[in-house]
Amino acid sequence: MRGVSESPKMRGMNDPRIFADDVEGARVARGLAAAHPDAAPANLAQVEPEDPSLARVRQEDLHWRCEFAWKIFAQNQALIAATDQKTYMLIVMSTLLISLGSANIDRFVLGPFARQVALSLLVASAVVFFLLALVTLLARGSKHAPGESRSLVYFAHIAEAGSEGAYNSRFASASQTELMDDLLEQLTHVSHILTKKMRNYRHCWIGAIGEVVIFLSIVLIGHVIH
Repeated sequence: MRGVSESPKMRGMNDPRIFADDVEGARVARGLAAAHPDAAPANLAQVEPEDPSLARVRQEDLHWRCEFAWKIFAQNQALIAATDQKTYMLIVMSTLLISLGSANIDRFVLGPFARQVALSLLVASAVVFFLLALVTLLARGSKHAPGESRSLVYFAHIAEAGSEGAYNSRFASASQTELMDDLLEQLTHVSHILTKKMRNYRHCWIGAIGEVVIFLSIVLIGHVIH
């Protein structure tokens, strides 16, 4: 039984390399020409070619590292979304608690002056909690320096370059190493955002617990205060 030969399109789909050899070879040739403008094309052609097996191993390793970096990036983004969802749930619980306390303050506290004090403490705890929740939701990473190179992954830089019609050419001319470094830099920015969110989320929980403690104190000892 004769084997079925793969078409060029199928071979391209099964190829684990990020770029084909001819594309990457042309990019390397342009880099050498830029580094040595006085060198003749014949001299550039005399550069000893790299071992194909070694080049393929390097391509497969780079491809694996790129996929792993994207998995870490997606995981951090999922953790950011989960932290925001948990913060929203705390905001809903705090809103219900402050509504219940303010609507039934007459039942919990008998004395008029004590009622005003209890309501003021409850509102103050709610305000502190909401400020902590906003800090958690609005956590941001470090800003890009003015002289820093424009990223090919960061959405704001993509929009700016796209409006100028230069993003396609920049992306096409970027080397694999540059794209990988750019991805890792964006991964670092996202990790800083996640670190701030997790730290602020713990503070948000402390504020929510303080609000519950004040509410329970009003309910338990409100009738004693006159």
